[in-house]
Amino acid sequence: MCIRDSTNPGSVTTTTHPESLFVAGRFAYVLTGSTLEIYDVSDPENIVARDSTTTNLDVPSGIYVADKYAYICSKANNSLTVFDISDPDNIVAHDFTTESASEPSSIHVQGNVAFVTMETSDSLVAYDVSDPDNIVFLGATSSELNAPRDVFISGRYAYVASFGNDRLVVFQVDGAVGRRVDEYARDLPSPEGVAIDRLGGLVVSTVGDSIVRRFDHGKLLAQLGGWGSAPGQFRRPHDVEVGPRGRIFVADSGNHRIQVLDGKLNFITQYAGHKYGFNDPKYLALDKLGRLYVLDQNNNRLVVLDDKGEILAVFDGNKLGADLNRPEGIEVV
Repeated sequence: MCIRDSTNPGSVTTTTHPESLFVAGRFAYVLTGSTLEIYDVSDPENIVARDSTTTNLDVPSGIYVADKYAYICSKANNSLTVFDISDPDNIVAHDFTTESASEPSSIHVQGNVAFVTMETSDSLVAYDVSDPDNIVFLGATSSELNAPRDVFISGRYAYVASFGNDRLVVFQVDGAVGRRVDEYARDLPSPEGVAIDRLGGLVVSTVGDSIVRRFDHGKLLAQLGGWGSAPGQFRRPHDVEVGPRGRIFVADSGNHRIQVLDGKLNFITQYAGHKYGFNDPKYLALDKLGRLYVLDQNNNRLVVLDDKGEILAVFDGNKLGADLNRPEGIEVV
C-alpha cells in the first residue's frame, strides 16, 4: 500500500509491507528481509551499491527518508529505528524504540514527528523524533481503524488507509495525533494504492474488486476497472502514481503490466508483453525527470522507464547478486 502527494512534485510518500524502496535524490534506500541497503541511482544505467546494515531490522515494513535520516519500522520486533544516512558508505544506527508499537506497517515523518500505523492494535501512533538519540512517544488514536496499512500527512491532516474495514479515515494532526475528522471514503474493498493528484483529489486502487477510483473531498468522480485483462480492466491493482502531466499509472499486478490512464481515468496505453517481461509488478514511483520506477516483484528487478515508456535500465537482483528478494515498495522524492 502506498500514498503519495502530487500537489508537491518530487515529494511523495510511500510505505509498504513488508519491504520498501525509497529513492531520494541520487540514492535508493532498499529494505529487503532484514536489511537496509543504499544504492547510487544517479545514472540509471549504472546503479552502484553502497553501504548496508541489519541493525535492529526484522521484517522491515516501512521507510521514510528526510534530510540525513532514515526512519524504519519493523514488524517482527515491533520497533522504530532512526539511521543517519548522511554518508551513504557508513550507515549509523541511532535510537530504537518499541513503545506502543504493535506490528507497525507504515510511517510518515512530518517535521519532528513520525506517524506510524499499527496493524495489531488498530492505531495510529505519533513519536517525537527531533532528537535521533531519544525517540519519545507522543500519543495514539484508534478511532474507526481496523488493520491500518498506510498513513500520509498533508498539512494538518493524516489520511489513513484502514484495510480491515475498507475505508480511508482522516485525522487532524498538529504535532501529535488529534481527533478523527472524517471517513473520507467507505466501501473500498482492500485499498492498496492511494495517490493525491495536483488538484488535491484522491486516486485509490482496491484489490478486493480490482477497481481504480477518483474522489474529490469524499465524492466519487470516476471509476474504472473490474476483474479482467482487457484494457481498463485489472487483476489486483496494487499501486497508483500520478505523473507531472496528470497521467495516472497503475500497477496491474495480476495482469503483469502497467496501465496508463488520463486524469479522468480513461485508458491511454499499457506497458506489457515480452518487451517489458513484468511478473507481478506491484509498486511504482516517478522522479522529477518523469522517469517511472517499477518494482517487478517476482522477477526481483527494479525497472526504470522514460516518460514515453521506453526502458532506460533494469537493475536485476538475480544477475547482480543483490538482495532484491521479492521487493514490495518504492518511493521517489
